[in-house]
Amino acid sequence: MNDRAGLSEEAVEDVMSTLRLIARWRLGSEGWDEVLVCLHRLSDAMARGEKAAVYAALDDVERLGPSRLASIARSGSASRHEDSDRLVPPEPVMEILNMLIHPADGWGRPHGGATPGPG
Repeated sequence: MNDRAGLSEEAVEDVMSTLRLIARWRLGSEGWDEVLVCLHRLSDAMARGEKAAVYAALDDVERLGPSRLASIARSGSASRHEDSDRLVPPEPVMEILNMLIHPADGWGRPHGGATPGPG
């Protein structure tokens, strides 16, 4: 079996589904800082092949997102009042999302190394 942090094909799809939704979220800057930390933990857990740590990091990320699925419109935008404190994902978040969704070595081989965490 291919090393995907010990995750089944179905579990990998669940992880990918959550990661793809994050790009649609609108959070405050502190929320994005927390998401970034969790995404680095997820990346590290994937690199180490630690299934339990993958699920823990993913669970933490999901808790930081919108409280209801209904808050994400079909267009992919959060359906809420246009609050100036809600931001699209910043570049560092998008970079790690892209790396997690599209690892350079592909999902058919072990996940490509950990990324450096935030400063």
